[in-house]
Amino acid sequence: MIEAIAKGVDEGVIDDLAKTPKDYCGGAYNFVTDINNVAVKPVVAILLSIVFTMELARVSTKVDGDRTLGVKMVADSMFKMALILTASANSQLFLDAIFQIFNKVLVNLNKYIRDHGDLPPGGDDWSKAAKNSIGNWDYLGQAACLVILLIPFLCAMAAQVAFKLMLILRFFEIFMYSAFAALPVAFLASDDMRSMAIGFWRKYGSACVKNVTLIMGVYLYRVLLRTGSFYIKPPASKDSFVGWCFHNFAGLILLPVLFIGILGVSNSIAKALCGE
Repeated sequence: MIEAIAKGVDEGVIDDLAKTPKDYCGGAYNFVTDINNVAVKPVVAILLSIVFTMELARVSTKVDGDRTLGVKMVADSMFKMALILTASANSQLFLDAIFQIFNKVLVNLNKYIRDHGDLPPGGDDWSKAAKNSIGNWDYLGQAACLVILLIPFLCAMAAQVAFKLMLILRFFEIFMYSAFAALPVAFLASDDMRSMAIGFWRKYGSACVKNVTLIMGVYLYRVLLRTGSFYIKPPASKDSFVGWCFHNFAGLILLPVLFIGILGVSNSIAKALCGE
């Protein structure tokens, strides 16, 4: 129970943050890419045919009998159309490139922290003190400790559920954007809809960077727990662990609340980084 309060989340959940969508759930990733290829790309092809026709019609009105200028303008338009068609056929690569940019930051951050070992899971001192004390108590003392820690433990479990739910929603968001990967490419063909394409990729980038801010939030929580104003001194060997739990009851409840607050702040920071 003490370790659950101190860690925030398990290491396995943190490792899930560094996974690619395909590694996290290969079946869902294959499903959304099939949706993009089978259902979205045919619609995009129709949109592009309309936009290209309108573009050629617009160019023809500006030629005014000048063949040289007409050839140049038509060639420019055809080259633009070829680029957009190529981008539409490989639309998933755009999203993969955006994801890999932020995922590289996340992997390097996680590797740096673990290699240096200066941010181990919190509560080590608490856990050792608890094991040394509780084993020597009778059932009455152990029951008292259980009752005192029950509410902080339930708060910690609620925080872990909130974190896992945010993780699932992040990947769900990424999967939904991947299902419509070809659509923003069609928006690029029109000057009036170009901002919609940029907005689509900005929101996708926000969904990717949220994993980075989430893992930073977890480690920041552990730093505050061990060195900040939220630090709770572990009990000495001569102290009663029940008395320590009772004395720090409010602080033990505050820690999971702090963790949930950090999750909310990390979400806001991710949006700010992508200009939302």
